[in-house]
Amino acid sequence: MSIYWPALPHAYKNPQSTYRIPTKCPWWYARVAGRRIAVEHIVVWHEQLGLSVDEIASQYDLELADVYAALAYYFAHRAEINQTMLEGNAFVDRQREESPSLLKEKFRRRTGA
Repeated sequence: MSIYWPALPHAYKNPQSTYRIPTKCPWWYARVAGRRIAVEHIVVWHEQLGLSVDEIASQYDLELADVYAALAYYFAHRAEINQTMLEGNAFVDRQREESPSLLKEKFRRRTGA
């Protein structure tokens, strides 16, 4: 069931998401309506990678309104979404430390490095 944010019908939160990211922050589920593209993804593409709204819309087959709505949603909830992104990065770092890459280990054994 999709819960639309009334002010921005193009962005929504999906509490039934299949993602299993260990976070208490509900903003992780903010997505473009009808798509599996998270608001967080659009933020990274726009703010960190420097893609324009037009580039994001054309590369990911989105309406301009979808991209603008996702960015507006981000700016309205910036602190929560940034915290979620930091928590996600910390989770990935912990996983990398706890579970070393089997491929890297196999490569090391073959090359003797």
